[in-house]
Amino acid sequence: MTDKTASRPEETASWKKLTALAEIATQTHNRERVGETDRFEKYSIRVGSLLVDFSKQRIDRSIFEGLVGLAEESRVLDLISAQMTGEIVNATEHRPALHTALRTPADAKLPQVTQDIEREQDRMLQYAEAVRGGERKGFTGRRITHIVHIGVGGSHLG
Repeated sequence: MTDKTASRPEETASWKKLTALAEIATQTHNRERVGETDRFEKYSIRVGSLLVDFSKQRIDRSIFEGLVGLAEESRVLDLISAQMTGEIVNATEHRPALHTALRTPADAKLPQVTQDIEREQDRMLQYAEAVRGGERKGFTGRRITHIVHIGVGGSHLG
């Protein structure tokens, strides 16, 4: 699901247009835009449960449309869909990026990864229960009473 347009948005016509528009936008301070009472309606967009609010940014209609154009030209929605359905999107490792799949509901339509997800969730539950139950000991051989979780991103599943 990778191609030059999707992986190099800075090489698109939309990017070049936005670069030129950014130069113009820096010449106007946001104080001049505060009086626009409909900025939120004009410069916000909802995609599913995600709200993207550009209304407090140095943006006008042409920049907003340019951003939408860049997303379309870069095929952002296609790439999100590919990631969410388990397609190979990690070009360097030639595998799907499935870290989000660990948080999907059991009835999600990802048949190719469902078994891996369920196996990993079972493993996490067994480990957590072993820690809580005292079977899994800490480095000193004593029961674990406190946990510091530092996320490093991703998972070995993706």
